[in-house]
Amino acid sequence: MTQPEQQRQLSWTAKERRLMSRSDEEMLDELDLRLDYRVGWPKPLPVLPIRLTPILDVTEYIVDFSAASRQIRSICGVERVTYGFDSPRLVYCHRYDCLPTEEDVTIVMDCRTHTILPDNPIVSLWEDVYRQQVLSLIQGTEWQTVDVFHRGNSPERHDCPVTIVITTWDASESLWWEDLLPRIRLRWPHAVELCSANSIRTMDLDIQASARMLTDASISGPIQIGTSVGIKGERGGGTPGGVIELQGRDGTITKMGLTNHHVVLDTRLNSEVWIREIDESINRLGKVADGDPTKPDRPGLRARVSWGAESKRPELERILHLMTEAETRKARIKSFDRTAGFVAASSGNRTININGKCWPLDWALIELHPQRPMTNTVVDAPTNSLMNAYNETEIRNWSTSASLMDLTVFKKGRTTGWTEGTVNSIRTDLQLTREKENTQTDVYGQPVSAWSIPTSSNATTKFASEGDSGSLILNDDRTIIGLLFAADPASGIGYFIPFHVIIADIEAVTGAKSELVKLFIILNAECIEAVLKQRTETSHLPIQY
Repeated sequence: MTQPEQQRQLSWTAKERRLMSRSDEEMLDELDLRLDYRVGWPKPLPVLPIRLTPILDVTEYIVDFSAASRQIRSICGVERVTYGFDSPRLVYCHRYDCLPTEEDVTIVMDCRTHTILPDNPIVSLWEDVYRQQVLSLIQGTEWQTVDVFHRGNSPERHDCPVTIVITTWDASESLWWEDLLPRIRLRWPHAVELCSANSIRTMDLDIQASARMLTDASISGPIQIGTSVGIKGERGGGTPGGVIELQGRDGTITKMGLTNHHVVLDTRLNSEVWIREIDESINRLGKVADGDPTKPDRPGLRARVSWGAESKRPELERILHLMTEAETRKARIKSFDRTAGFVAASSGNRTININGKCWPLDWALIELHPQRPMTNTVVDAPTNSLMNAYNETEIRNWSTSASLMDLTVFKKGRTTGWTEGTVNSIRTDLQLTREKENTQTDVYGQPVSAWSIPTSSNATTKFASEGDSGSLILNDDRTIIGLLFAADPASGIGYFIPFHVIIADIEAVTGAKSELVKLFIILNAECIEAVLKQRTETSHLPIQY
């Protein structure tokens, strides 16, 4: 058989095999072309968000990654693609609820989120024209949040288009892509982005990170803002934001901790995770000292010293000292009484209308044990934060302002610690109809408003994540402007209720009047008694941190 005949035969065989599987038309029809940044087969492919897990040694997959980065930058330049990074990143790019595999290795160009500035005409246009149109179009779907940001690859806000960002639990449904999004684009002159929703009021995924944030100071001395709080003996929890003071009939002042209703009633404390973290550390150190049983050809430091390698003795002694310290710390944690107090009052899942806005209510007061005091003191603020200048000083004021646009803000949460961000100038609409992937609920029975704080485009840490709920939101002079009650674990966006809304509801529930005094907030008259009468179902619920 001649070479052309062989080629024709191979071509015919390939064609036969292809016909036995899928036709070109069928393949094209099944391509997922919904997203500008990705084409794949078969549809529907998962919608953002995805989780990016760092690869410690990129040369395991690409020997000369620097050369590959230069080629990518060159291609971006030719195609006039703006990118806001020093070099592309090689990461594991995988579904948010799955562990990474080698098949998930991906070169990623980061998408950045910038806030809308107050003087942007879109602020008033969104409120007066587009907002209600969009909410009406998506009514009846499983949407969770509707935001408006600048979104793109550039570090510069003006290079990133104004974009509606919608998160929804049914993002893969054809209704969105074939009907709703085209209809939104007919009315909305800017970009639209659809993302899969995540649980924004649960504490499960970042428990390990929360445990790593805890220190010995978290279980000794006064309770610090930004530590951890939850129901005693149960898993999960949130953040004690700070402390307020209640003045009773006889003039005595009772300090109470402030956090979210869902933190102390709907979620659980990570009672064992902290110890498990220490055990894992001891195990790692033990493998260095005595070797890894799975690698018998690599003896530990103890064996090497016994064989005469005296140069290894200082390192062995250091490792053994660290192991002893860890064991001592674990014993302290197990024996320490972490009980912080009892739930004295809670908002429940209600809403309040102020100036035409429907705000969610999500607050709880904790009656603190006398032996476990709490202070509103700034502690452990990092050196690169404006809050560092206020270390060891008290938070004394709260804001009554309803205008919070474009404020630089800070918070300390149990999961992400001290972080900094900027309040977006367009409020978020939230519809909390699910707490988890397959759990239907209806937290407030209607959409509610909240202020959002996206993760800064140059930040190395998310602004907020699971477990940070209950944190106080502070401006740059330590004034309290809000209470964090939700966070998207994928994007790091934090959502907060204005503090004057929280105080207004406490006043409404207690019949008391609040006023600013030397410290924090004073509520007079029969505050404690009134709250306990109206919220008897929450009283004497033990809290630990």
